Amino acid sequence: MIDGVAPFVHLDVSDADNAPGLSYNVPDPTSFPGRSYITLDFGANDPFRTDVAPPPALPTPVMMLQPRDGNDGDVPRGEPRHQPPVPQAVLRIVEPAPGAVFDSGPTGFDMPVVVQATISNTGARPPTATVTVNGVDTTAPLTGTPGTAVCEYTTAVRVTPGPVSVSARLKLPGNDFATLAPRQVEVREVPTPPPPDTTRPRLTVDTPPAGARLALSGSGTAALEVTGKAADEESGIDSCVLSLDGADATTVAVNADGSFRASLTVTADGDHQVVVLAKNKAGAASQVERQFTVTAMPRLPRHRLMLVECLRLTNFLGRYGAGRIVQTFTLLPGEKTSITIRTFNSQSSTATATSSIFDSFSETTGDELTTAITNEDTTKSQDEQNLKASVNVKAGVTWGWGSASVEAGLAYGTSSAREQLAKNVTNGTSRHAAEKSAKRDVKVDTTKTVISTSENEQTMVRTLENTSLARTVNFTFRQMTQEFVSILHLVDVRVGHLIEWFTPDGKRMMRTPDPDHHPEIQVPLTDYEEVALPQLHSLLRGICADDESAALAEATILRQLDAIFDYRGEWHQVVEEVSRQVPSRDPVTGKIRTEPDPNDPAKTVPATETIAWTRFDPSLRMTYPEPAAGHDTATSGGVPVTVPGIIHAVTTNTLRTDGIVVDAFLGGGLALDDYGVRLQVALARTREAEALQAEQDAARATQALKVAGGGDAANAAIWATVFPHSEPDGDHDREKIRM
Repeated sequence: MIDGVAPFVHLDVSDADNAPGLSYNVPDPTSFPGRSYITLDFGANDPFRTDVAPPPALPTPVMMLQPRDGNDGDVPRGEPRHQPPVPQAVLRIVEPAPGAVFDSGPTGFDMPVVVQATISNTGARPPTATVTVNGVDTTAPLTGTPGTAVCEYTTAVRVTPGPVSVSARLKLPGNDFATLAPRQVEVREVPTPPPPDTTRPRLTVDTPPAGARLALSGSGTAALEVTGKAADEESGIDSCVLSLDGADATTVAVNADGSFRASLTVTADGDHQVVVLAKNKAGAASQVERQFTVTAMPRLPRHRLMLVECLRLTNFLGRYGAGRIVQTFTLLPGEKTSITIRTFNSQSSTATATSSIFDSFSETTGDELTTAITNEDTTKSQDEQNLKASVNVKAGVTWGWGSASVEAGLAYGTSSAREQLAKNVTNGTSRHAAEKSAKRDVKVDTTKTVISTSENEQTMVRTLENTSLARTVNFTFRQMTQEFVSILHLVDVRVGHLIEWFTPDGKRMMRTPDPDHHPEIQVPLTDYEEVALPQLHSLLRGICADDESAALAEATILRQLDAIFDYRGEWHQVVEEVSRQVPSRDPVTGKIRTEPDPNDPAKTVPATETIAWTRFDPSLRMTYPEPAAGHDTATSGGVPVTVPGIIHAVTTNTLRTDGIVVDAFLGGGLALDDYGVRLQVALARTREAEALQAEQDAARATQALKVAGGGDAANAAIWATVFPHSEPDGDHDREKIRM
């Protein structure tokens, strides 16, 4: 073998008592992802808020920032962070168009005004904006949201002939915003303007009354009934629409008597506004707003934090060799027969049933693996089952669910949960392998009759003959088996936050996922979010009672990550502190700050700051088997394989394949009596003599050619004397050499 270059394939003959097998040094793995959830029990050190409140808004992850202090080392925890960006808004007047000219009579007309506001850095959506026309303010309600961060405000303002200036303002928490420049338009008086119908339709709203109060039901919704009447005797009603909290307008049918009725669903508590807008066929509009309040059913949150460990089960090829004997048979002396071999891949239905996670990657095999692993979980309490259901639906595939006490900063509370998960995965994988291997049957049919096969079946037919006249030939068929090395390794760690909601009397709140089709099915009311380690600090500050409790919870969680061991029981550091120098930007303007140049005070240089965060070390790698361990036959040919993260468990499983290997050997006894044996011996001698005569004839012919080619007449005469030429005497004479 060339130094440093492994052979492509070699024959493993290290074990003389077993049939040699092929080994491969090019990994061809299959890998399946899964997750393990470890609920953290803080005990008496519970850091969470206990006030009755709706689910807290998911915190916006912000990295820990520090002003530059000349030290590029680690940044201590607990230092000041940047405050979140200030809410911003950009206003644009959509209608009227720039420089528009309108024709009107001397009394003017109601000019529609549409303003769009693009809002950033806040989730607030103000219900009204202020439109200023020629110095007079008018309230414009929120009538639509053309985009995720775009709000549209609409109103109609009375204008008279002459120049018209239109501007708008919007109030956000902590600041007011206005259009950059007023929109200038002109209203032109015409001598005989067409008589427009400027009379607004009559609009009355009976329900809800102003200041109405509603309550959310147990399913988290409240029904709002809106009733009233819209009438216009001169032009007639053209349309009537409703808008709840600025959402897209809903058209309502108006009856012949002008009455209308609509039902809206409110899903959040707090102050709300419903707007009813009626237009007549001449374009004039009337609008009525109603403010109402929705109160939430009192509920208490129960917070749960859990370590979400992202895992992979990667399968590599191991050794390959002969396994069980599937058939044996004997051919008598001179006997001939045909055999038919049918494998488990002959039919599509059988092939699907025998597919495994080791040699195929599909959704079906992945689901079967998950089922096999979860069946090993013996947790049966209703409380834990509810948690599993809540997280599984919202977070994906789950392989394990454990809990650990971390009260008083217990460092190794989660280690036993990891060990149990590794055991469950190992047992589940072995069970899966055993079930699949048991279905991989190979049949060898030795009958001499012709067998018809189905159209989609594939078979192999072979003809065997025993050429011996004295001994039997025995055949042994063995099914080939493939060994797989399964490596369970940890590739990332996240933190999950689950909120369960309870009523003040301790009952779990429920919700109906599909009220239209299955109103009888209810599941626990929960909220779940999941963050990476760099976002852990922001998450804890949003849910813990105070900064001290958040710091304690963060230290407790990180300490659990200091107790991660590999499959040999060796400790590994999986969490690292990272700090980087980046330009310092103003949180409001977004511009890079400057500072005096330390080398030249008259100049300025861009200011920098240090950002620091905690993360799962992305450079972690482990090799199995380790090079220091020497030749390890657990992987094929002892070739090391490297996987990302930390190896939790290694196991081997052997599966049957559709390969067949055949051994043949002669029987020990003779099938002839003494006379038959002597006949066989005489026949053998005759054939040996014939073979010897053929060799001698060939040698004489070669010598004759040599004499003839030499041109020596004396030698040729001697040759003719010793080997005289004779004519063939019938068909039974041997052909003579002609000189």
